[in-house]
Formats: sequence, C-alpha cells, structure tokens
Amino acid sequence: MKTVVTGGAGYIGSVLVARLIEDGHTVIVLDNLTSGHRKQVHPKAIFIEGDIENFETYFENEKGIDVVIHLAALIQVGESMSNPAIYWNNNVLKTHKMLEGLRKLNIKKIIFASTAAVYGNPEIVPVDEHHPKRPTNTYGMTKLATEMKLESYVWAYDFASISFRFFNVAGAYREYGELHKRETHIIPLLLQSAVHSKPFTIFGNTYETKDGTNERDYIHVMDLARAISLSLDKLEFGKYKVYNLGAGETVSNLELAHVVEDITGKKITLQFDNKRIGDPAILHASNKKAKEGLGWEPKHSSIENIIKTAYEFFLKHHDKK
Repeated sequence: MKTVVTGGAGYIGSVLVARLIEDGHTVIVLDNLTSGHRKQVHPKAIFIEGDIENFETYFENEKGIDVVIHLAALIQVGESMSNPAIYWNNNVLKTHKMLEGLRKLNIKKIIFASTAAVYGNPEIVPVDEHHPKRPTNTYGMTKLATEMKLESYVWAYDFASISFRFFNVAGAYREYGELHKRETHIIPLLLQSAVHSKPFTIFGNTYETKDGTNERDYIHVMDLARAISLSLDKLEFGKYKVYNLGAGETVSNLELAHVVEDITGKKITLQFDNKRIGDPAILHASNKKAKEGLGWEPKHSSIENIIKTAYEFFLKHHDKK
C-alpha cells in the first residue's frame, strides 16, 4: 500500500514508518518538525516537511494513496491545560482542514492515533472501548473531538476509519526511540535520573494501589506499530472502528523505578511529592477487542523488554539531540 504518515518524524511515527517499510509498504512522511526529528525518518521513506492543514497542496498531484495514518498532534497534558488554544487549533482545526483536503482528493481511508486520555478517570478497570468518555484535560478533549469528527465523516462521506486509543507507549526499536525536545514521559526521565545520578520524584504514594503509587499499562512501541500495520486491511468504507492498545496489565511507578535500577545497575534516589490533580490511580486497558479484531498480541511489552530497549536507545542518543 501507499501510505502517508503524518507526524512520521516523531517517536511513534518513526517506529511505525520503519515497520511499514519492512512490511513492504510505500511510505510518505508529512511532518512539520515541531517536535519530530528529520534524522529519525527511515531512509527509504519519502519525506515532506510541511503542516497537515496544507495536506491537499502537498498531495494534489500524488496518485494512488491508499491510506493516511494520522499521528501528528500536540501531546503534552500540562501544556494543554495552560494553553488550550494551541491544542484546539493544532489537534482539531488543522485536522479538520486535512480531512477536507482528503475529501477533495478522494482519499477516504484514515487511521487515527487517539489516546486513553479520552476515558478520563476510569470507573471500571480494565477499561474497554465502551467505557464512558469523560476526558479531564484539553489534550484528551481534542482527541475525542477528532474521533467524533471521523465517525461523522464515515457516516456522511463513506470514509473508512479506525481510531486507536494508545495507553502508555514506551520502549525503542533499533535506532528509533524517544527523542522528545521536552521530556515528560516517566521511563526516559527515570533513565536520566539513573544515568546522571539525580533524584527522581514520584507524585503520590498514597493511592489505593499495590504500593501506593500510580499504576499504568505500558505497551511497547513495536507492538503498537504492528497493530497499526495489521489494521491496514481491516478498513471498511462506511465503518468506524475503535481499539484500545495496551499490554493488558499494569506496572506501578515504584516498580518501574526498581526495574530501571535492575537493568541499568544504578541506584535511583527516590523522593515523593503530592499527587497531581486529575491523575488516575490506575489506567489498565482491556485489549481483548484488538486481539480478536486484528489477530494481534502484545509480544514485546514485558516491562523488562520495554526498559531494556529504551535504555539501549538512551545510551546511544542521550545528549545528542
């Protein structure tokens, strides 16, 4: 298939592009490099530096595009609350312009990178796709709004669309991994603390969990990429599908720290601070639907493998951004 991956120079995008090329697909990456890195784009991918709102301009003479995989987005939860305007503009308004471009170009297959943040504070765990959607931050709201927009395009314009609600994506694949310009993800931050002998702060240790710290469901980025690759032939015109992507089990923040210590061989000085407002105690995915609908299994998502691959990438690339 000829596939366009928006945000393909970012963390998840770079791994997905590598996977798609290995699976024999032709891949065009569209990325404005706001947070992505040109060097993270697979050498066999075609690269266009540009913004999704101008999609029609870039592709009006490109023939035979089968599917668009839309990963490009702003993703920082805290920033989304302090500066929501840029999130509504980037994640929703620009996506609307892109979808209108797709309509004009008669490209009607789209896979969307959504998030577990659409669920908000879960009422029941593990969370399945029918769980109420009550996002507690602007980032989650923008993703849910885009899901709703896609579903309406399926109804009205006979699009074929799948939304994947990512849980906590982590790990690395070969030369592709997390190179965020401003790191907020816990595993890279723990690795930084271990390697540079800096204290690490865990927010909250009085949750009703196994050790008082938050529990999260971590999925290896390669398992996520494989699920998306498997979904390419599951797109059906006039149908909108949603799948959770998580490992289906949880790891606490304290457990994460201990696994990082084991794998790096370095002790981390842990300190505790107050809980963050709106931070759920547990986020745990039901991935039954993805297993049954895609013939998929999370083969790489043991926490040991996630941290091992992240550490290998970190040692090669940290301080080299």
